[in-house]
Amino acid sequence: MITTSKQKERICVGCRLPKPKGEFIKGSSRCRECRRQYHRIYKQLRRQGRPRQFREALLEKEIETWEQVESIIREMAESQFKIQKEYAALEKRIALLKKYTNEMIESMLLHQINFQSMLKAFLKKTCPKGQAVTRRFDFGILRFYRGKLDVDLDAAYAGERMDKP
Repeated sequence: MITTSKQKERICVGCRLPKPKGEFIKGSSRCRECRRQYHRIYKQLRRQGRPRQFREALLEKEIETWEQVESIIREMAESQFKIQKEYAALEKRIALLKKYTNEMIESMLLHQINFQSMLKAFLKKTCPKGQAVTRRFDFGILRFYRGKLDVDLDAAYAGERMDKP
């Protein structure tokens, strides 16, 4: 019997976005990011000594009529609209950054593919057939066996040595 794990989505009460169930803490209707954001703001107010003042200010103001309830609901809805608008703008910026990054990386990937082809052609000429070749270099390890090339690059070391002789 084959079972597939389908991850269901829930809508966060805070940001009103559908998110995978794994983004929620058990028993909470807010996603992890909204909870973090709430706690971050609360701690910031607490450091400023304002939570007590904030609570006291809320206690001074009470809801007395249904018109006030409607007004509060409207403000909450407008605030939620602005939040959703910002999240939508964020998604657009992320998509734009991904597109820009892909354009920048594409030429570098083509360059690496050309280098791999050159290495493979060289190793086919120079290495004995049926014998595995492994060579260690400063910037990575090269393995060649049965026409298959495997290169493990040390990008961290290359970053350290960049623009140095």
